[in-house]
Amino acid sequence: MTQVRTVSLPQDLCAEAERQFGSRFDNFEALLTFVLQEITKVDASLLDQAEQQIIEQRLKDLGYL
Repeated sequence: MTQVRTVSLPQDLCAEAERQFGSRFDNFEALLTFVLQEITKVDASLLDQAEQQIIEQRLKDLGYL
């Protein structure tokens, strides 16, 4: 089983998030889990793009591209 962590968030922020997105998720924790998973995917994607640019530049410098 995955360990969980307790966090403290402003009540008004939580209430607004629940108002806007609560109907799409079983509970607030599911919403937060989804959001955190998505933003970490985006960061990983950006890192992959940055790495790809570095590799392409190295290949260009070596005359392969």
